[in-house]
Amino acid sequence: VVKVENQAAQSENLKQGYCIVLLLNKLLPVTPAAGKRSLLRRCSTRLGLHTQALLSRKTGILYCAIVTMNTLVTGLLLSVLTLRLQELVDACTCLPVHPQTAFCNSDIVIRVLVTSKSLVSSNNMEPDTIQYAVKQEKIYEGFKKKKMVEYVYTASSSAACGVELKLSIQYLITGQLDTQGKVHIGICNWIVPWDDLTSLQKRNLKWNKYKTGCSCQIVSCHSLPCSSPAKNQCIWTDLATEKTPAGSQAKYSVCMKRDDGFCHWCGEGSASANENIYYSEP
Repeated sequence: VVKVENQAAQSENLKQGYCIVLLLNKLLPVTPAAGKRSLLRRCSTRLGLHTQALLSRKTGILYCAIVTMNTLVTGLLLSVLTLRLQELVDACTCLPVHPQTAFCNSDIVIRVLVTSKSLVSSNNMEPDTIQYAVKQEKIYEGFKKKKMVEYVYTASSSAACGVELKLSIQYLITGQLDTQGKVHIGICNWIVPWDDLTSLQKRNLKWNKYKTGCSCQIVSCHSLPCSSPAKNQCIWTDLATEKTPAGSQAKYSVCMKRDDGFCHWCGEGSASANENIYYSEP
C-alpha cells in the first residue's frame, strides 16, 4: 500500500540527519493535505518522533520525513508509523483485553455522570475533539495524578478511535492523561455504563482487587489447548471457550497473587474453579 521514495528526501532538500520519506498519497489518495498533516502529527506524537510534513508545490504530494540519527531505527519506526496511519484511515480496531488488564494499563479509572457534550474545534494541524463534561462520582485509580475530573476528551470520529457517551448516564471510564492533565478516552479503553457491570466487577473496583492484581499478567488464549501459565500469569480463556471477550472470566474473575507467589483466578468464572483443565503440557 505504501511506496517509499528514497529520492524524495534529496528533492525536498532535507538534510537533518538520515531521512526516510513516506509517500502518503499512496495510502491516503482522497484525503486533503490538511487531513494528512493531522494524521501525521497524531501518529508521530504517539511514537515520540520528530517529523516534517512537506507539500510539494509541483506535484501536490504530501511527504512525511521522519528525522532520526539512526537509519535502522528509522526503518523500524517507519513500519510502525505506517501501521498507525493505516489503522486511522481504515478504522479503529482494538485487541480484546480482560477488564483487569484495561484497568492496569490506564492512568486513571473513574465513575462519572455525563452532563454535556461539545465539539472542540482545532487548527488545521489537529483534528477536532469531543469534550464531555462529567460529574466525578468515584475515582479508583490515578488520584495522585488527577484529584478531580471535570472533562474527558475523545476523537470526533470513530475511525480515529472516538467513543460516544450518552448524556445523564453513569459510566465507568478508563483513560490516559496527557502532559496537561487532560483525560483522553477511546474505543480501546474499558468504558461501560455503570449499571452494565456485574456485582463482582463493582466489588473488584470497590475493594481494589483489580489494582492489587496488577502485579500479575493476564495472557489471552484464542484456541484450545492453551499453554501453561508462568508463575506471574493467568490464562484468559473466554475467547477460546465462549468466543467472546465478555465471557465469564471477564465478568466474574480477577487474577491475583497467592501467598505462594503464584497468580491464579479468583471469583466465580468457569476457569476460576477449573483453571488447569484447559492447559497443554509446557
